[in-house]
Amino acid sequence: MNDLRLSQQNYEELFTNTSDAIWVQDMESNITLANEVCENSPAILFQN
Repeated sequence: MNDLRLSQQNYEELFTNTSDAIWVQDMESNITLANEVCENSPAILFQN
């Protein structure tokens, strides 16, 4: 497995398995990616 693929796999596992809410926003504050913790947390409200 090359280094780039291994790095990507490690990032995906961290993003998926963490108990913390993680999301990515673009420059216009649109959420482009959010992990499952965000989706299941009543304390975090996301607008479409």
